[in-house]
Amino acid sequence: MIDSAKIAIDQDRLIVERLSSNLPQTLWRLVADEKRDDVLAPVTVVTPSRYAGLALRQELGREGFVNVRFMVLPMLAELLGGAALEREGRKPLTSVVETITLRQVLDESSGPLSRVREHPSTLHSLRVAFGQLRNASDAVRANLAARDDLSGDVARMHDRFRELVRDDWYDLEDLAEAAAEQVRLGETPGLGDLGLIVLYLPGRVSSAQAKLLEVLAQDGRCAVVLGITGDEAVDETVRELGANLGSALGTSDNVSLDDQQLAVLPDSAHLHISPNAHEELRWVIRQVVREAGESRTPLHRMAILYRTADPYAAMIRDELRMAGIPMAGPDAETLGNTAVGRTLRGLLSLSSNNFQRTDVMAWLSGCPVRPKGPHARYFNPSHWDAITRKAGIVGGMEQWRARLDSHAGWLSAEADRREAAGEISEARARGMMAEASSTRGLLDFIETLAADFEPPSPGSKWAEFADWAGRLLNKYLSDDISGSEEEALRRVHRTLDEFNTADSIGNAHDHAAFLEMVDDALRTPFGHLGPTGRGVFVSSFAGASGMTFDAVWMVGMIEGAVPPPGNPDPLLPEPQWLASGGGDRTRQRMADERHQYLSVVNSAARRTLSYPVAHPASQRQAYPSRWFLEQASALEGEPVHTSDLPRLHERGWLTVDISAEAALSNLPKTLMADEHDYRLYRLLRWRLSGARLGDHAFAQSGPVAGSVRLSRSRFQPRLTEFDGNLSSISDDDRFSVGLRRAPISSTGLESWATCPYRYFLGSVLGLRALETPEETISINALDRGALIHAILERFMRESMETGSLPPAGTPWDSADRERLMEIAHRFFEDAEQRGATGKRLLWDMDRATIISDLETFLEEDSEARARHGTALVEVEAAFGFGGGTVEVIDPETGIRCRGLIDRVDVAGDGESISVIDYKTGSARPYAGMEDDIIDAGRHLQMGVYS
Repeated sequence: MIDSAKIAIDQDRLIVERLSSNLPQTLWRLVADEKRDDVLAPVTVVTPSRYAGLALRQELGREGFVNVRFMVLPMLAELLGGAALEREGRKPLTSVVETITLRQVLDESSGPLSRVREHPSTLHSLRVAFGQLRNASDAVRANLAARDDLSGDVARMHDRFRELVRDDWYDLEDLAEAAAEQVRLGETPGLGDLGLIVLYLPGRVSSAQAKLLEVLAQDGRCAVVLGITGDEAVDETVRELGANLGSALGTSDNVSLDDQQLAVLPDSAHLHISPNAHEELRWVIRQVVREAGESRTPLHRMAILYRTADPYAAMIRDELRMAGIPMAGPDAETLGNTAVGRTLRGLLSLSSNNFQRTDVMAWLSGCPVRPKGPHARYFNPSHWDAITRKAGIVGGMEQWRARLDSHAGWLSAEADRREAAGEISEARARGMMAEASSTRGLLDFIETLAADFEPPSPGSKWAEFADWAGRLLNKYLSDDISGSEEEALRRVHRTLDEFNTADSIGNAHDHAAFLEMVDDALRTPFGHLGPTGRGVFVSSFAGASGMTFDAVWMVGMIEGAVPPPGNPDPLLPEPQWLASGGGDRTRQRMADERHQYLSVVNSAARRTLSYPVAHPASQRQAYPSRWFLEQASALEGEPVHTSDLPRLHERGWLTVDISAEAALSNLPKTLMADEHDYRLYRLLRWRLSGARLGDHAFAQSGPVAGSVRLSRSRFQPRLTEFDGNLSSISDDDRFSVGLRRAPISSTGLESWATCPYRYFLGSVLGLRALETPEETISINALDRGALIHAILERFMRESMETGSLPPAGTPWDSADRERLMEIAHRFFEDAEQRGATGKRLLWDMDRATIISDLETFLEEDSEARARHGTALVEVEAAFGFGGGTVEVIDPETGIRCRGLIDRVDVAGDGESISVIDYKTGSARPYAGMEDDIIDAGRHLQMGVYS
């Protein structure tokens, strides 16, 4: 075990100890020393993170201490220096103000970044670079600004940024500098109320924060607790801080501890290898259950930690929720990913995207949108999605108006016509009329939305844009939000309020810029997984800084992720930074990564390192982190490589799960992660006992029953439904092929003859491809064929109704041609209104081709009727619908057909009948009908119709 004894202590103000789970006891001793006559004097503990303070507060309460407050360093700086900055008239630099100022600096710049000022990554990269420059020394910034390259341009932009915000705003560095100055001048009357200030495990601090700590130390009001890891490179920052603070406290500055021989890694740990990330987390949850049950460890004394949030943050959260285990810690979700944030972002982006159908429907279906007023009765996002697909809407308000109005009118007219003709039932007609009403309701909603969406004119104040966005959100956001979403709504409104203070910054105000500002502001993390102290702590390595536990699991220990590779700085490259006198940032970053890792490893008496063999993202083989192998080597007592791990599976410190079955095989039932685990465990034990798996109660129903039946059927010698044989399915089954229950179209039979599986999916299961409307370039083949069919049907029907049909064998005349062209142009206008014709130039060409085809049709039809001596007697002849004739084409199977025959001609002598079906595509697919009239069942229309 790690020796938790004090490594070094100078008087009682500077304490340096080995990082371990016993460090809080040192803090308790410092607090207890502040008792005066059994009354605890005020004590303020400054922790490295908010969560560390919350956890320590609970532990301190259990120790019986009161009158102790916890805060982080920026909060302390706010208490000591905020009033002075407020007297100067300066306000906190919010993210909104920062982003707006960054935009102005970019707009003013004529350097290399001016060409990519609109790129989404530019602002982010600039913000990161400015953060580094803010913490650099004046000499480094001056050296960089003197350069004639990209890094010099960035440094000069940073100086301009500071010039714009210096007088009216302050950041954390300004706050720390003001606090240090106020303490030095003795102008902080509230400092006495803080009592003893204990700096507990301060990490890497900025130059201004270091000044504040030194001033507090010189004032004799603080004590410092530092933790070291034993890694000389990692502890360098701690040594430097300890030396400076020790000197200020009047104690020895000898905190290098070179004479101490400390082991970097603990000599007790457990390693785990799992097949994939999901099984890794399920194994961890089983260990959590074991800790809570067998060791009686409280949940808040356990932690599951990761280095890479994607995908572990969401996976751990989901697995713990399924297992019913409470959790605490920061939520990786951003404010923009909450329901309220998505509603606002989607709402503001609709106009900029020209009301694209996909964006509108994604917003309606994916956000808690509830329209008020007359639109509420029709509000049904899934139904509206289907309507917009049928109407062929792509985007643009003109298209929404024209096509929804046209679709509603077509539905109403078609319902009346088809009901009067007996083609559909009264109920079906009512359904079409209801869809028409819903279409009009959608049109009214979109019109209202477009009117509400009129943003302030360009050049308006940011406050006007924020007020407009707030009104939109209040109008369209559902009233049925609760819980964390209520807090999200408050946070969103606070974010919009930040724009009220940004009008002093004079860059261009327009809708696009406002949307960019809002989108950037909503990227801030939001919320917590649960109250600290009431559940398993879940966080990144960095988020657990300063915390201690009884048991900790470190997951995702994959090479390339722990530690992650360093990304080169695109704006302040390392060579330029070093040449300007800056420190070795790569070395600092690696030291910080190592310190976070070692802090977590040493934060609990029982620690476990785990990695999945399959990479969580790519599912390719993953390899253990070098730090995982380092711990394995320390436990084995000799170097361990990846190839050595399989032979070490019998070591007590290593668990290797090659599958989910292996993970379950040796566990008692009390350690199941959830009900799914329990059922699988019971089935596994049942099978290992020699019993038949299908005889267990869990295999009689549910998913397991279907899996057992599938496995058994696949091993049988006969052909079953699981191999594609559906003949055994009864007519009353919901998967019945349906041939005996209702007439089937010849086209349906053709699809069965061509591809039975496609028929099964479409005609039996009722599945259809979900088509997304796209902007039409030219009329497609399907619409072209339907258009020609509709024109010829109307032409023939009007000829029959007006008595202008030519007698048998007589050709069509010029009057017939003129009437056909009139009908064609009416249909052309309707197709244009529906948006089915595409671009005007291409449509002019397609229309000319269709007109030529119609003229050719009259010529060819005249010759055919003259050759056969026939005359038209029926158009769209229906059979098998309603009370009409039903054709039974196979008495043995009872297959019945129905359909619509395009046209029926009869010879003048009444001795022969011609059945005609129009085809507008290529003749190539019908070449086989010369030898086989039904082409092996692939062309049944003419055979069935005849």
